[in-house]
Amino acid sequence: AIIFRLNSVERDFAFKTNLAAEVRDICAEQDWTFENCAYGSTPYASWARLFEHDALKDAIARVRKHNMSYVVWGSSTGWLVYFASLTFGVPSTGIEILQTLHDTATRVLDDEVPSKYQSASFRNEEMLSSSLESVGIVLLTSCCWDESVHEAACKRLAKDLLVGS
Repeated sequence: AIIFRLNSVERDFAFKTNLAAEVRDICAEQDWTFENCAYGSTPYASWARLFEHDALKDAIARVRKHNMSYVVWGSSTGWLVYFASLTFGVPSTGIEILQTLHDTATRVLDDEVPSKYQSASFRNEEMLSSSLESVGIVLLTSCCWDESVHEAACKRLAKDLLVGS
């Protein structure tokens, strides 16, 4: 149901229009390129292949053992958050600055996942000021980020992320 809903949203004209307007405004406000807010979705099979690597298998085991969480910076409509939450059953949080994307992720969560099974959560906030407490994995959706944004994210993680994360 989650995949169906997210696919449906991606085809919705009103969603695309609202997102384009918000991207235009935030890019002007932050002096970012439009590419910084590029929207795309990752197929589950591609994401799952990442977690076939030993380092990520170990990271998931550590997250489970120490009751840590998986966080996505630039979580968009929540695809990558839902993947981790439903595949591994670990607390998974999406951090997204764009309200349109955040609202979609939370609406799908509320509508499609019974509250007792919700290990996913979403926050509409700037990633550079988001909490990294008890975070064991941070996934960056940084392929299109402006270099200054990418560098700031890397600096923040190097400074504040727990050793071994």
